[in-house]
Amino acid sequence: MASSYGSYNSCLILPVSITAFEYTLLNNSVNLNWQTASEFNTDRFEVERSTDGINFNQIGIVRSAGTSNTPKDYSLLGTNPATVNYYRIKQIDIDGKANYSKTLLVKLKGANPLTLQPTIVTNQLRVNIGLQQQEIGHIQVYDISGKVVMNFTGRSGYNEINVSSFSAGSYFIRLQNSVGESFTGRFIKQ
Repeated sequence: MASSYGSYNSCLILPVSITAFEYTLLNNSVNLNWQTASEFNTDRFEVERSTDGINFNQIGIVRSAGTSNTPKDYSLLGTNPATVNYYRIKQIDIDGKANYSKTLLVKLKGANPLTLQPTIVTNQLRVNIGLQQQEIGHIQVYDISGKVVMNFTGRSGYNEINVSSFSAGSYFIRLQNSVGESFTGRFIKQ
């Protein structure tokens, strides 16, 4: 996999000032790096990951400096990333209070941000859109002949679509993002 780089700068979290939150892709892993300008009574950083931007799970813990007036660098290697990943840092103080960083979106090349569950469905189709809300464009459902049978406005994360009135057969969902790229998914209505 080719190496790529992305970042989110100038994220402020009190009592920790995070001045950079960046990533690099290394083989099949995401190397997350962040820097603090200062820290006061911090205990640790819990790094969390999500594939839908809503439901996050902890992937690692990094001990903090505690109290520091000088810049400190931290990193964590996130293994087994999905095609679309959202990362954030949960900073925990010594007294147990928590603050979150901004969310960092990491997409692997060739990633289809559209996931359908289940692919064989009777009534409800669950569509996961792994894009930020402002990146979502038009979403349409087509039957096997290419006729549009539904237009809908999706949101980032999980969307429930009622397909109970559809005839039995194969269907395609096409998502066009805000820059004109198209992604498709296929499901079968029983």
